[in-house]
Amino acid sequence: MFDLEVFMNNINDSERVLVGLGEAMKNAPEETYIAIKKLLDEKNYFILYMNDDNGFCRKYFGEDRIAPAEDINVDGEKSSCVERYTKWLSMTINKRLVILELGASFLNPHILRWPFEKIVFYNMKSVLYRVNGKLPQVPEEIADRAVPVMMKPEEFVNKL
Repeated sequence: MFDLEVFMNNINDSERVLVGLGEAMKNAPEETYIAIKKLLDEKNYFILYMNDDNGFCRKYFGEDRIAPAEDINVDGEKSSCVERYTKWLSMTINKRLVILELGASFLNPHILRWPFEKIVFYNMKSVLYRVNGKLPQVPEEIADRAVPVMMKPEEFVNKL
């Protein structure tokens, strides 16, 4: 069950924060991105996004802290954003890591959902918050370090 105070304590105590902006964030208002930026201030973070048609990711987080999620899961030549993400992710090993997944669907679970689950499975100091208005379920194997939150991503972020 989701507890806002525990979530904020986890964020404050974390050494790194990984955020996944799924398909449900496509039409999120600019205020949602501003609130995410405020949450991440002074944190070592990285953001993977499914869609940045509105340009808010680039506007609020800068190119060195973001990457299109689709690029991360493509075989072949590595782009600079993939290299940045891979390097950043390698530095999360044995660190207190919070993964905040906002609105990732099952249209492409191999892009955000499954990789995040795998990170939590292997990093025993990590916790996953899966925020989804329809499908927040988490696998049993990581249920002790994963919190399903049945809420639309923008509603969740506005509560912070």
